[in-house]
Amino acid sequence: MAPVAALAGGHIAGAAIDVSDEPRLPPDNPLRGLPDVLLTRHKAGITEDSKLRMGQTVAEETLRLLAGGLLRPFCNPQVTARDRMRFPA
Repeated sequence: MAPVAALAGGHIAGAAIDVSDEPRLPPDNPLRGLPDVLLTRHKAGITEDSKLRMGQTVAEETLRLLAGGLLRPFCNPQVTARDRMRFPA
């Protein structure tokens, strides 16, 4: 398992993991025994309100792109020209 090898080999100092291939890691998963790993359940923060906001945000940002604008959380202005080539108005 790549994260275990990276931690054991000192390539990374720690990990916070909230998504895995399985809904719950089995008790014998090696990640459970590592002191520098934080495991959380991915869906813990999802509420009906947050699902609605996520859908609204996707729709708003899609309309913004189709109108020739940039995504609201756009944080790399130096790549604006390249981004515009990917999403022509």
